[in-house]
Order: sequence, then C-alpha cells, then structure tokens
Amino acid sequence: MLCVKPVPTFQDKRRVVEIAKEIQTSTARYLVSVTLLNLGLGFSVGFAVGLLGVSNAPMWGVAAFLVNYVPFVGAACGIILVAFASLIQFQKHLVRVLGADLVPCAERSGEQFR
Repeated sequence: MLCVKPVPTFQDKRRVVEIAKEIQTSTARYLVSVTLLNLGLGFSVGFAVGLLGVSNAPMWGVAAFLVNYVPFVGAACGIILVAFASLIQFQKHLVRVLGADLVPCAERSGEQFR
C-alpha cells in the first residue's frame, strides 16, 4: 500500500492497514445496501409502469435502477424520464382528460368576468 511507506514504525503501519481494511469493508457494505435498495426500486418501477400500460416496462425498471445511483439528481432524472415517456405514449388520452377538465374550468372562470 502506498500510504504505509511514510509511516515510521511497524505498529503504525499495521494500524494504517487496519484502517484501510475498515474503510474497504464499510464502503462494500454501503454499496451492497444501495444496490439492494436500487434493485427493489427498479422492480417496483418496472412493475408499476407495466401496470399503467407504459411500453417497455422492464427497460424503465432497469433505467430507474441505474439512474438512482447518482445522488439527488438521479431520482429526479428518473421521474422526469418516465413522466416524459408516459406523456408521449398517452398524449391522446391526456388531451382528452385535460380537455374534459379544462373546458368546464375555463367556462366557470369566464363567468366571473360577466
């Protein structure tokens, strides 16, 4: 190990190696736990998106699994990507739903100005 050479005594060198092993073990535990959580998230997203009828549901599950490794930004990017794909796929349905909801709202708001 490169960090062991500058330490003068054998006891100190042993302690440096022990600390390096502790860091390695803690990092490995963290990555395993994050991977298991992301795996659960990927299955959940893939299943939920499949139930909603979005095409390529397994792909979206894998994308959620991978993107969620990026702290903070990854989750937001995953949500935006799935929402964008849903909007593209269900554009006709969305126009019908929004049109049915927005027309009465626009009529009601226009009554205020009469």
